[in-house]
Amino acid sequence: PQFSDFGTLSTSHGFARNSKWQLFEREGDTVTLKLSSSDDNFAEKYGCSDRFVVSIKYTINETQLFTQLKVTNTGIDEMVYSTALHTYFRVEDITKTRVEGLYRVGYLDSLDNREMRTESNPHISIHEEVDRIYLSTPPTVRIVDPIGKRVLSIEKFNLPDIVVWNPWIEKSKRMGDLCDDEYKEMICVETGCIKPAIHLLPGTMWKAEQIMSVAHNPSIV
Repeated sequence: PQFSDFGTLSTSHGFARNSKWQLFEREGDTVTLKLSSSDDNFAEKYGCSDRFVVSIKYTINETQLFTQLKVTNTGIDEMVYSTALHTYFRVEDITKTRVEGLYRVGYLDSLDNREMRTESNPHISIHEEVDRIYLSTPPTVRIVDPIGKRVLSIEKFNLPDIVVWNPWIEKSKRMGDLCDDEYKEMICVETGCIKPAIHLLPGTMWKAEQIMSVAHNPSIV
């Protein structure tokens, strides 16, 4: 229920990504998983006393991945939380890759005390460590991988924010789940609802969706 330290929990990024989800439904190319506040002692472990049911549904085919996230407040108090879909993408060469669709969008620079800035480039290129939270973004962005000759489009609903991140050289060396040189072939472009936080009244449900599509194009430069 928390992106990074945007919340009251002491655990960065909350606990959903490290929890054991239950298989709720599977049919064809679609699978739905659920996580409930009754599945574990989240209050004792993480200080989260909310009562909730979270479901995430994935549908996959040869060129698309559809994700639907639902959060239901089953308690008697308002829930306040943030969320993000941690999507890391493989690219052929990070220095040639570009992110399109965030021109003139305001962002928080996490490498500079989350100072508010405005994106001045028509597309984002990565040549050093980058950690930005773009706020109130357009409904569609693209990752262009000219060496891999492909374009990845991200369409989203009710996920206004986008994080763009690459750890670069020194941070990669300090990370236990990333090899020293893997920053060269990855980019994180993750949609979310980060700032402001979501306020969910008792008995109500919040829903967000994302569609990631990949297209191969030999003429990309």
